Amino acid sequence: MGYRRRGRSGRQSLGEAARLLLERLGMDDFAEQAKCRRIFDELYAQRFSGHVTFLGVRAGVVYLRVRDGSWVRRAQAFESRILHDLKTLCELKTEPQRIKVMVGEPSSES
Repeated sequence: MGYRRRGRSGRQSLGEAARLLLERLGMDDFAEQAKCRRIFDELYAQRFSGHVTFLGVRAGVVYLRVRDGSWVRRAQAFESRILHDLKTLCELKTEPQRIKVMVGEPSSES
């Protein structure tokens, strides 16, 4: 990552600071994530009846959340198909190699 010049005042906008932070965390691929979410929803939302949610892709891992344990095996049964679809349709920098399934509602929704 190269040096970035700040404005005349030496201050950095909040948006620029947020972009730099996300870039350093490896989460600067907003367009890729949004594209993968749309593709997953188009291909799998109806099949999983809203019980499996696409969370994102990071470092070659596709993260999914399921409502309860009974959906873990169902999501895992489609692992090779999900990976293939995301590899071919999302044009990711790093191709996904596996899926990780998390169980339960996000803590912020509880």
